[in-house]
Amino acid sequence: MTVEELKKEAAKLGYNIIKKQEYIRFKPCVCGCNSRTHWYGYGHTVFFECNNCGLKSPVGLDEKEAKLNWNKMIEEKENDGKF
Repeated sequence: MTVEELKKEAAKLGYNIIKKQEYIRFKPCVCGCNSRTHWYGYGHTVFFECNNCGLKSPVGLDEKEAKLNWNKMIEEKENDGKF
């Protein structure tokens, strides 16, 4: 059965078929803490803040983007050696 056939059959039964979302694991903060506070800003923006040192991630438009921003920020700080 192809994906298109499966989608048609699911639609007949009142269902939608969607792709599973990839789980994004958080990298620990450069201070070593692995605990963050989840903040919602204005206009449905999201960011994370380390509970130990207060390091804040760049703002994302949704949770997935905010997690990716956090991990990217941590990678950059680890590569720079300035933390």
